[in-house]
Amino acid sequence: EMNELLHIVWRDKKDIVLALVCGVIAGLTAVALFAQSGFLISKAALMPPFYIILILTAFLKVFGVVKSVSKYTERYISHRATFRILSDIRLRYFDSLAQISGSLFQRYQSGELLTTITNDVTRLQNFFLRVVYPPLVALLVFLCTILFTAFFSVWVALVLFMGFLLVAVIIPSIFILKKQATSY
Repeated sequence: EMNELLHIVWRDKKDIVLALVCGVIAGLTAVALFAQSGFLISKAALMPPFYIILILTAFLKVFGVVKSVSKYTERYISHRATFRILSDIRLRYFDSLAQISGSLFQRYQSGELLTTITNDVTRLQNFFLRVVYPPLVALLVFLCTILFTAFFSVWVALVLFMGFLLVAVIIPSIFILKKQATSY
């Protein structure tokens, strides 16, 4: 079962990698938009020549367009890959269902079976689109941001990394352990 799923996912690796790359580009341009906005405001306060403000504003527009296009492309490609994976899973499921259909239809009504299949496919769709892709993209964007920040200040990059560990690993672990302790 798991090997078949990995085989299905591995076959669409090009789309998955492309979706991750587009997501990382969208995330990095979002970070660049924040940085560029702050830089523009601080530069404008120093009353530089007007062409400097124009150039910084042009970069702000470019980052905005690149962010929008790459985010749309990431969503399109990740949904396309996910739906192709789900289509293959459905086909394999229905092929195996056809082999045991006699005993299965005696235990379940066709409506119950269809509802179960539909719910499972919806859960898988949400798993790929909301559980797998976003954390990978966020991790890659954050690592790129830390590496970029390290060129300017290793200490600030270290503080960012410690903040990431605190927010993404330590605090969720505490809540998970606390929830497990209260469930007993």
